[in-house]
Amino acid sequence: MFSETPDLPELSEVKQLTVLIRNHQNAIEEISKTRKNVILSLRKHRITYREIAEAMGVTEQSVYKILRDDIKKNKASK
Repeated sequence: MFSETPDLPELSEVKQLTVLIRNHQNAIEEISKTRKNVILSLRKHRITYREIAEAMGVTEQSVYKILRDDIKKNKASK
């Protein structure tokens, strides 16, 4: 029914690369959560979006985007 898979080193390599990608994606998710929490902490200390954006090397819009869901939740709870 099934054809026999050839024993190619590329199959092992693609498997290892896929594992690496998954690990990196998980790490990025965790780092993103940590970054968001740090930004929220900075905002509690009244650090401006501009100052945070400059420290991150991004636009203020990028900072807003990171906090978008939290901003919506705060507005809805008021």
